[in-house]
Amino acid sequence: MAEEFEPTLQKKERESKDYYEQPLALCIAQAEQSYEKYWFRECKSQGLLTKSCIEINEMPFEEYAKENNIPDDISTVDNLTMRMTALVNYDNEQMGCLCHLPTTNANIINKSLEDNRDSCFKSYPEKFQHRIR
Repeated sequence: MAEEFEPTLQKKERESKDYYEQPLALCIAQAEQSYEKYWFRECKSQGLLTKSCIEINEMPFEEYAKENNIPDDISTVDNLTMRMTALVNYDNEQMGCLCHLPTTNANIINKSLEDNRDSCFKSYPEKFQHRIR
């Protein structure tokens, strides 16, 4: 009887981990995305970006894909590969536009990331945090 109960208990524990880890990972990803946007806005406000950097950072991916003739249809492996490659290129182009901010500004933005990440970790049980940090 104990042998039958053990797998069920393990399954519930695994499902519980999945339930909490996925939202935690999403929360952290959102905190990092917010950080990148904050950094971009600060660079832009200080006039530290080129026109092309501003354009790529303000352009939605769908518009980028359209401008680069990337098909919307992902029903074929080739199209899916093209779209995934375009997404990586889009992200790389955006990341290539980072600027060096004055220490004071950088510290404020870095602190906001730290605070947002801490908020994510406070929202989820302690036993799941070691796998994400």
